[in-house]
Amino acid sequence: MGSMNWRDKIQIRTLAYTSIAVLSVCAIVFFGIAGYFVLAEYYSPAVAAVLTASGFLLVALIVFIAARLITRKRNKSHNRRPQPADDLEVALAASIEPVIGDWIRRNPGSATAVGLLLGVAAGYSDSMRRVLQDTYKRYTDDHGQDGD
Repeated sequence: MGSMNWRDKIQIRTLAYTSIAVLSVCAIVFFGIAGYFVLAEYYSPAVAAVLTASGFLLVALIVFIAARLITRKRNKSHNRRPQPADDLEVALAASIEPVIGDWIRRNPGSATAVGLLLGVAAGYSDSMRRVLQDTYKRYTDDHGQDGD
């Protein structure tokens, strides 16, 4: 089997992750039903149902708390400004319009989404890729930077 291109890999991985998610949900549901049947042998059906639902709520709460702890902002690292990684980053930071820079700092999630959408559009559309390349070339020619 030859090497796969990146689009095929992404499609296969997406299908695999989706299948894993669906099968995991099914397993959790069956686990809950099995837990209910086990509890129903020792308690009345109503109490077994409440205990099963409480167990699921407790697991959901633990997952929520763990996610919050993992994704919380750290004040020390958040306030410190990262150093530019290379010359391209320095050139882009110096040439960015102040209004756009302020918008990116205020809306990092939206800026990331816009960048992702432009990247996907450039990856899938030859015409969009040409437009972005032409815009970049025109910009670098106008500002005296090396375009390639």
